[in-house]
Amino acid sequence: LSFLPPATAGNEHRGCQESAGVVARMPHEVGSAPVDYRIVVPTRGRWRPASAVASKERKLKDESKPFILVKTLDFLKRQQIPPNHISLWTADDEEKSHYE
Repeated sequence: LSFLPPATAGNEHRGCQESAGVVARMPHEVGSAPVDYRIVVPTRGRWRPASAVASKERKLKDESKPFILVKTLDFLKRQQIPPNHISLWTADDEEKSHYE
């Protein structure tokens, strides 16, 4: 998973890249073949309750479900990312044990 740099001045079109005055459309916008991809989620501490991780978010103040379910994986689900394209990366065996 890589990220494009922010839009440059004069190119606020979402999904466009500008190089030497030429605007190129992203592959998914012009009917190109699908690209195989993987989204990697670093998991450090995301097993904790959402209220503990995002304590400043008012709507999560009473949320006891793990942050990774409430925010991270929910966001990917709303974006229609298939689960088989998502990998959870853990730092060590102790962190891994929270997800098994």
